[in-house]
Amino acid sequence: MTISKKDRFRAAFSGKTYEVACRWGTSLVLAPVDDNDDTCLVYETGEVEEMIATGRLIPEGGVKL
Repeated sequence: MTISKKDRFRAAFSGKTYEVACRWGTSLVLAPVDDNDDTCLVYETGEVEEMIATGRLIPEGGVKL
């Protein structure tokens, strides 16, 4: 599975949409799309893949996994 910068995901736990902003070491930084929200999420790549597989993160807008 390849997750790239600018890929978007909706978080099932909050309904918020996040975009992959960058990598930080082996982690992915997910930034909220909403300009009024400044709380980013940081997860290891494997954690993001697991969250996608279990439906906790839902790919949006043509994300190719």
